Amino acid sequence: MLPLTAVDYEEVGYPGDIIDDFHAIPECSPYDNIPKDVLYPAVLVTSSFNTRFGVWEAGKWVARVRDNTFNDPERPLLLNLTIDIVEENRFLQT
Repeated sequence: MLPLTAVDYEEVGYPGDIIDDFHAIPECSPYDNIPKDVLYPAVLVTSSFNTRFGVWEAGKWVARVRDNTFNDPERPLLLNLTIDIVEENRFLQT
């Protein structure tokens, strides 16, 4: 997860000075709030190099869900990582 910036403080709070905000931030984290010993539905997680998140974050989340939950072959947890590097340019129109 990327560190918080000043732009994020209005939405999630300021963890530097306000102790309640500091403790509330992990409660919003999908990585830190994976329940143990539950049966997830079938899930397909996708990520690529052209997103604003690192591809490793999707991989870490999938690994943690697999470690903390029950494995059911009928409900797979799949990870699809693509390496399509797309250079975004707002001036190029197709």
